[in-house]
Amino acid sequence: MLHNGTTQLFDYWNAVKGNRTAPLRADISPAAISTILPSTFILHQNEDGEMAFRLAGTALCLLFSEELKGKPFASLLDEDDRNLMRRTLASLQTEMVAIVLQLEGISERGHTVQIEALFLPMMDEEPRILGCLHTMEMPYWIGAEALAGLSISNLRVIDAGKELISLHNRPSIAIAHNKAKSLASNPNHGLNVLQGGAMLGARQAPRNASSNQRPNLTVLPGGRA
Repeated sequence: MLHNGTTQLFDYWNAVKGNRTAPLRADISPAAISTILPSTFILHQNEDGEMAFRLAGTALCLLFSEELKGKPFASLLDEDDRNLMRRTLASLQTEMVAIVLQLEGISERGHTVQIEALFLPMMDEEPRILGCLHTMEMPYWIGAEALAGLSISNLRVIDAGKELISLHNRPSIAIAHNKAKSLASNPNHGLNVLQGGAMLGARQAPRNASSNQRPNLTVLPGGRA
């Protein structure tokens, strides 16, 4: 995690959930995260089964120059990354893990900005995800030019139920554009979760799930720094 706001939301979510897999929506107090509230969002499952914005902070709406409520999160991404995003959000809900993405945003006029996004599960009966999205810098054109799309650069899966050692210092795994497309189109490819939030794809564990593992996220033993 590179942005202080991302770390703040994760630490709050982790503290609120306690020994549970994830907190309930009712457990989350907006006042406790007031400093990052403009960059915070909640996703819920819409009628089409997509994870869409139920709530979106003012800073997020400013980035895209539109009201995001009701808009599927995956629709903000480039077409090649949308299926990967949908599968990632579905796996997050199934496995109850946290996801950190490094994204690149491109404006209507071709300007780019680096963005970090965090996705955290909640245990409500209706599928819901708490998250935040922060730009790594504040370019002069933000607010004057809308972001036209996002692409995924790096992805991390964190098993918050395990001991988190050196969590904030661990790197992500880079996802090339053609690899993201391959992941999204291959239904048998699984995302590997390493205990303690280790780097996805680290040398101490295989990248692909074995035949006796589940096809979505696979929890592997070990993986601590």
